[in-house]
Amino acid sequence: MKIIEEKIFNKKGVTLIELLIVLVVIAIIDTISIQSYISYRTEGTKKSLLSDTKNCFIACIAKISDNINSICSQADCSISSFTDSCIIDISSPTYVTCHGKNIIQGYSCSVYQSGQTSYS
Repeated sequence: MKIIEEKIFNKKGVTLIELLIVLVVIAIIDTISIQSYISYRTEGTKKSLLSDTKNCFIACIAKISDNINSICSQADCSISSFTDSCIIDISSPTYVTCHGKNIIQGYSCSVYQSGQTSYS
């Protein structure tokens, strides 16, 4: 019984160096995961901008196919919180161009009359 008590009460705790090593490893893992999260979020919002641009293109095509004399405007397009504005010009090769805001400010997405899309 005395041997068991000595083993229980003589147990040493965690040293300061071991604790610091664990904290450094956690900080490294945290840094890597935050960078990945920001990258995924940015890519997701770019895809939202692309989706808004395509949806605006489709809405304008539908409106004009119903009435050839109608004019399509940004009010005809439903846009998300990451899309700042959409410019519609049926006389140019870029039919619809939408610009991003917030974390994708400076990005724009265009849909051409052929239906092809591009980022810039």
